[in-house]
Amino acid sequence: MGLRRSDGGRGGAAVRVRAESWQTGLVLTLTGVFIALIALAGGRLALSGAISLGQLVSAVGLALFLLEPLEVFAWVNAELAQGRASANRVAGVLAAEPDVPSGDAALPRPLRGGLRLRDVRLSSLAGMDLDLRPGELTGVAVTDPADAQALLHCLARETDPESGTVELDGVPPTSLDPALLRTAVLVAAHDAALFEGTLAENLGSWADADQSDSEHHTTRVPTASRADEVIRSLPHGPATLVGEGGRSLSGGALVTQEVHVFAGPLADDLRLARPDATDGELLEALAAVGTLDRAEALPEGLATVVGDGGHRLTPDRAQQLALARLWLADPPVAVPDEAKQLVKGVQDKFSAAKKAHPDFAGKTAVMATPYQGVFVFGSQDPRSRLLADLGFSLPKDLDKLIGDQFGANISKERYDLLDQDVAVWIALLKSEQLTII
Repeated sequence: MGLRRSDGGRGGAAVRVRAESWQTGLVLTLTGVFIALIALAGGRLALSGAISLGQLVSAVGLALFLLEPLEVFAWVNAELAQGRASANRVAGVLAAEPDVPSGDAALPRPLRGGLRLRDVRLSSLAGMDLDLRPGELTGVAVTDPADAQALLHCLARETDPESGTVELDGVPPTSLDPALLRTAVLVAAHDAALFEGTLAENLGSWADADQSDSEHHTTRVPTASRADEVIRSLPHGPATLVGEGGRSLSGGALVTQEVHVFAGPLADDLRLARPDATDGELLEALAAVGTLDRAEALPEGLATVVGDGGHRLTPDRAQQLALARLWLADPPVAVPDEAKQLVKGVQDKFSAAKKAHPDFAGKTAVMATPYQGVFVFGSQDPRSRLLADLGFSLPKDLDKLIGDQFGANISKERYDLLDQDVAVWIALLKSEQLTII
């Protein structure tokens, strides 16, 4: 077919095409030879009088009837080979060594959610120090996207620091099992998967199965994450099927930049954060993120099928769904990736929920963005009033803000922007080193 082996991928495709061509030709040749032999043998027997003409016709007809089963049988070997190859690949993945070693230490009790980084070096991070106190909402603004990604990978323990220490309430994450660590520190990745099933199931699967407060996770969670409108707009609310064969929630970012919606009911997608969440908890989660009314407006509410082939959600609604999952998961430490991409107004409402809901007491949140921008919180702060006068709409209640100073790498020169005076803010704005998001 004229395929050239220009690289590994094309070379493999060329080999597969040639093999399939040879097999197709061989099958056609063998079936043709089979029919020819039947006709030749039957004709000789009919001419010699060993069989009648009717028997010859019957034999040829039977041979033609057997052609299709024989062709199917000829493909068995190819299907078996493909199945074995696929099984070997899956087995290879299952047998692969984890990227980070597993520890056997237990989570500190009570788990407060304090994080401490000292001289952390990983990828572009060069000696980062960071203290995140329990119950504190911290913003991290960097000019190099690699810095934000390295920090998120470190907190998610996708990889361990090359040097330096990270501690969760005084316990090094390297001494914990990665799965156990994720129950305490949940990093919302750049890509959020939306699996086939209901929205409620997608929300529930992120959470710890041992958690028993079902009302919290189906009602208050969507509300706090502003995803309640999504559920109200779906035919079956949290039970709406999303993903393959169901409603589709288009990409975007809520806590993450891209959100994957899997075919199935909307409720199944929500229960990804907590499988045992009730419909009431899912509705509360959607209400918490401001999308409950839209979810309830769907033809079947939580049972509405979303994803490919189903109801398609706009990017901001898909983002709210992801934040509702985060709310359902209720981790002691939440780390949204690229918080700049959050739906407009979500920061304010999420911050308000942080103070209004007792569930947020003692929770630690980190918002990291790889853009030249920062979050500014505190309506009474003179810096907030200054920026508001300049036409910026500011979210509220950020406890701490860490960023670069005039483009310096955050790991080299750190300071708390909230502690800077108005002159620093004006200088940053004029130098275009600061962008309010």
